[in-house]
Amino acid sequence: MKSIAYIFLICATSSSCMAEKAEHRGFSKSKMENEVARSFHDGDKDKDNFIEFDEFVTMSLPKNITSEQYTVLRAAAEKEFRELDHNADGRLSIAEYSLDKEKTFLCLDENHDGVVTQDEIQRRLRFCG
Repeated sequence: MKSIAYIFLICATSSSCMAEKAEHRGFSKSKMENEVARSFHDGDKDKDNFIEFDEFVTMSLPKNITSEQYTVLRAAAEKEFRELDHNADGRLSIAEYSLDKEKTFLCLDENHDGVVTQDEIQRRLRFCG
């Protein structure tokens, strides 16, 4: 999964973020940070303040997929996990989990106003994904 997919997945699962987007204001960096933190803590099933690979797979893959889809998506999740695990300890801290999403947000925020709009996403997606 690409980092941009995480931002939209996180936003798509949040009613407050969707309401903000529905008002055509885009979504703010603070909203993204809050949603990333919520996603991290929801995904940390054993509450040890780290996301292990199995937790990452559970939170990253859609439900009700075929075994073939699972195999392909799990391989993609494993690659993404390795890329996010900067210290290679086999688990993600909140800092590791957040860094990629913050970089993507900053890339998408073309005018650097702290809000990513749908227009910015459409123009910048190929550069930031």
